[in-house]
Amino acid sequence: MPRLAWAIGVSARDRLVRAIVGASVEKGPDFLVEGAWSGAYGGSGFASAATFSGTGLTVKRDGLVISTPTHTLSPVYCYRTGKTFYASNSLPLLLKSVGDSLDPHYPHYDADIMSVVLGIHRHRRSIPTRRKNLVHIRYACNLSLDDDLNETLVPKQDAPSLSSYENYAEFLQSEIRQLYENAHSDERQVRYGLLSTISTGYDSPACAVLARNIGCTQTITIDKAREDFAEESDSGAAIAQALGMNVVEVQADNLLANQRPLFEAEFLGAGYGGDDITLSAMEPYLADTLLFTGYHGDKIWDRNNKNVTSDLVRGDPSGCSLLEFRLRVGFINIPVPFIGAFSHHQIHAISRSPDLAPWTLNNRYDRPIPRRLVEAAGVPRQLFGQKKLAVSRPYQTMGPANPPLDTRLTPNSLQAFRDYVAEHAVGFKSGDHRLLNFVRRGVTSQKIRTVATSLGMGEVGDTLRLRYKKPQTEHNHVTAWASAALMSSSYSSVSATSLGP
Repeated sequence: MPRLAWAIGVSARDRLVRAIVGASVEKGPDFLVEGAWSGAYGGSGFASAATFSGTGLTVKRDGLVISTPTHTLSPVYCYRTGKTFYASNSLPLLLKSVGDSLDPHYPHYDADIMSVVLGIHRHRRSIPTRRKNLVHIRYACNLSLDDDLNETLVPKQDAPSLSSYENYAEFLQSEIRQLYENAHSDERQVRYGLLSTISTGYDSPACAVLARNIGCTQTITIDKAREDFAEESDSGAAIAQALGMNVVEVQADNLLANQRPLFEAEFLGAGYGGDDITLSAMEPYLADTLLFTGYHGDKIWDRNNKNVTSDLVRGDPSGCSLLEFRLRVGFINIPVPFIGAFSHHQIHAISRSPDLAPWTLNNRYDRPIPRRLVEAAGVPRQLFGQKKLAVSRPYQTMGPANPPLDTRLTPNSLQAFRDYVAEHAVGFKSGDHRLLNFVRRGVTSQKIRTVATSLGMGEVGDTLRLRYKKPQTEHNHVTAWASAALMSSSYSSVSATSLGP
């Protein structure tokens, strides 16, 4: 059982909350939680915290409250059957607990799940299962259940007032300090240390500076960018040295060697494209840490961003595919740019204010807020933020094409996937391709998009484009295979009766 995974079942018949929890899930008579929040540890403070990175629930006299993070890197999954309600922070665990699975013939899991990039109000909120039921996906909210298991969703949009760079930097630092104090509390069964990622970009160096200011001395970096950046170095070792911090440099070349059997399934089974599989090379250093990362900095700190919104709209699902890996290894991901992100309009105004002019480059890769943070900490300007690189290795991209699976899966995993496809007779008919091509031309047409938006159907059009903007290939069935692989490995001890009345 992964250390931070949990699942619950609640029957309207007896109103008892039955739970399965991993060894590092914090729990008491009326709560369970994995993660850290800005506030004192104890009770149900995570439900109302300005920053909560994790998931949990609190049992109350008149029902219970289930809490998701204040970011969108991981949701809570919900499922109903008869008069029983189920929830979990793991999709494979939830499905195993209810005796269901993803449908091997459904081709849209990646597109549906990755639609979270559209924002908390525009993503697809449910996916179908093999038993013709639905898994509901909840982001950035508190979900209340009354005694009759009626649901009420309360969005987490407690946007702070941020009027200046100094005000914003102070807010970030305060939230990070509170997160660490919470995660390191003597009241916990597991106390978490500090670790920051670092690269040659903008976002993770800024995170490292903020982490250093609360006592973090250790950083971790990947040596090279991915293959389409011509093997350029993305190592943040020189930046860590300038900050007076230690650095561990992990090698990307040996990513697919000497790994756990079918290890890729851990990054593919939640359906977000597998961007973050490179972080598997960091595994020996991650357990029991608060890991400070820069996910969402590309939007929240981009001075040139034209889509400024409180809906947490993203450019890609990076960070999301860490979900199952994080639960097993046992670390808490702190995506710093999400802190206060509901105040994106104010943060963007700060980025474009005259006060930030000395740290503005006036080019396409321009993020003056993190540049000021890092340069003020003593890092020379030329060491970071010069060119946008990437270390992610997705098998399912947001672009017009996907890389061949044999470049993303080890031979054993590729064979296991092909066996799964053959076992379930997954495939397409030639007529389907013609229909899909017709639909794809329609949903990507600017004229049709304009009409759909005018009719109030913009949300439908956005999610359809994610489904049909490129040809459907075997990639569309990797999530179902990976989820099944996790159900038979990570969650092999869980039965469909574990949470029943």
